[in-house]
Amino acid sequence: MHKELNAVKGGNTAMMAVWDSKESSDRPILLANKDNDATTCLSSLSDGSSAAVERALKLMKRGAAKLIEITGNILNHKDDKKGLQDFHRLMMEELTDSACSSFPDTSNTRYQTYGAAACHIIKFWPQYIKLLKLAHISKENETFNHMEKNLYAGLHCWRTRLEWTANLNILDLRPLHDDVKIHLQALVDNLDLLLLCESSHKLGALWGEPWEDPTTITACLNLYDSLTLEQQDLAKELLCAFFKGKLKTYE
Repeated sequence: MHKELNAVKGGNTAMMAVWDSKESSDRPILLANKDNDATTCLSSLSDGSSAAVERALKLMKRGAAKLIEITGNILNHKDDKKGLQDFHRLMMEELTDSACSSFPDTSNTRYQTYGAAACHIIKFWPQYIKLLKLAHISKENETFNHMEKNLYAGLHCWRTRLEWTANLNILDLRPLHDDVKIHLQALVDNLDLLLLCESSHKLGALWGEPWEDPTTITACLNLYDSLTLEQQDLAKELLCAFFKGKLKTYE
């Protein structure tokens, strides 16, 4: 498990390097906390070069992992008196026409919880958009707090959504070392094993085993098919970087 946690971190670091190589306008949106967001907003009234602004920008994070952390803090807060966990459970039962379990406990340090959270968000993306809108209008002042605003914006950021497809692979590529290294290299060499509409678990999954969550895989493929060719190229670049980053940790 420790080895796989390091592999996931290695994959995520490699994806972040891809974004760092892009222009700022071509990266996922920043998901700043309230204080840092206020600092950068104030910078628009000046030349934006103060030490406080530079420090705030360095502390800001972006991407799927940060959005999953925010989602967990809102929908399954470790303090039962905070968050929307009860609202989440009730609304998701209604919106999905079935019993929906609690949002994965991302306050837990186990790496699997982030993969499970990515699956939830991908599979129920339209429902989570509706859930936030319902939470918004149910308030007396009908406004998002800062964290909810970040979540709503992040769910609509297509670049952030691309990262989810890589993060969920930690569930479907359950690792055992030499076999995983061979499989990861095969995916790096030919991402179509995962991305073509006719791809199946027999080609894309480790040892050809059935997908742990085929509904999520279908949602990922639908997301990929909805992209422009340029966006699909970026998705491949991110996925390839993620797998290469994981491979390095096995060396």
